[in-house]
Amino acid sequence: MTSSTPRPTKRARNRFLLWFFGIGTFVPVILLIGGSALGQRLNWNPEGHLGTTLWILTWLVWPSWIVLFDAEHWYQLIPAILFAAPLNGVWYGIIGLLVWHLRRELNKSVHNRLQSRDDEQ
Repeated sequence: MTSSTPRPTKRARNRFLLWFFGIGTFVPVILLIGGSALGQRLNWNPEGHLGTTLWILTWLVWPSWIVLFDAEHWYQLIPAILFAAPLNGVWYGIIGLLVWHLRRELNKSVHNRLQSRDDEQ
């Protein structure tokens, strides 16, 4: 006989991962629109540590930007973003899965530590 408790946990995990996927899918579109709107107004060139930090942040937040590297015109950009956005969503889903398992393991560790403290007293 199976317990009914794993089912809500799976459902909660799937909902959590779906949220990560959805956010990851919209990030490239938002960054592309925001970068196009602000790119012409803010004519700045970050150098040194700020430039390195922005480069690393770009790879963490939007690793599928490389797909758009060769798109010069809007008719090249639209198919590229249609491919890059779900790809970025998959990246966010993987990160979400890691966060889910890390959170679960940390909760188990804290629970075990509190349980052992209660057993000692």
